[in-house]
Amino acid sequence: MKKINALFLFLIVGIMIGMTSCSDVDDASDYTLYVFPTQITAGDADDVKATYAYIDFGTDNGSTTRSNYWSDYQANVKLYVSEQQVFVPDTFSYISVNIDNVYYNKWHVTNLQPNTTYYYCEYCYDNARQYVLSDWKQFTTPSNVEIYASWYGKNDSYYMFDLTIYGFKGSPKEIGMLYGTSSNLTYSNNGSRYSYNTTPTNTDGKSPWNLYFNILRSGFIYNNYSYFYYRAYMIDENWNYYYSSVRTAYP
Repeated sequence: MKKINALFLFLIVGIMIGMTSCSDVDDASDYTLYVFPTQITAGDADDVKATYAYIDFGTDNGSTTRSNYWSDYQANVKLYVSEQQVFVPDTFSYISVNIDNVYYNKWHVTNLQPNTTYYYCEYCYDNARQYVLSDWKQFTTPSNVEIYASWYGKNDSYYMFDLTIYGFKGSPKEIGMLYGTSSNLTYSNNGSRYSYNTTPTNTDGKSPWNLYFNILRSGFIYNNYSYFYYRAYMIDENWNYYYSSVRTAYP
């Protein structure tokens, strides 16, 4: 009788252990399938400057988190940024990616180089180091440009100005000067606007880049005024606008 009871107890305990093990496996399987995404779509870069950028969080079909902290209960999606469209796991570079509390639901990418194209994707991986990557997207940082304009002088035919540009390499779409009797001078708000007939280029990246700008006095609406305001501008290849400070000429 004791043998039967012992055998019965052994069978009961075995069944209970088996049920617990099966339940754990099913829960883990369901949890893994529910959490880990199979498709990720990267967000857009909507605020790009010379040395930093903000990128919208992407979307996915899993239970995920995008944060500076690792989660044991959700799949952790990260942002990968590189100058090449190649994903290399576990690599580190000078580029830093963080969550910025001021810009909610955005990646904050810093330590970027001016006038450079970057490629990025969102990604995550499971415990077996199997990666899921989003599509690749890209953005180009503008040049970290400074422009200075100064009055050089005049003769019977021309008003003459010196232009000095720092930190630009490439072929701008337009370089010119804005004039007016108001100091509020922009590309769309000015008294008159002049630009080079043939826009100069700086493909070697020489800095400072020294230029001059002469205006024919005949036909210039501020000819013989006691004063007028002037401002230099440049539009780069990506339609970024750069301006010098507004200055006053006393011809």
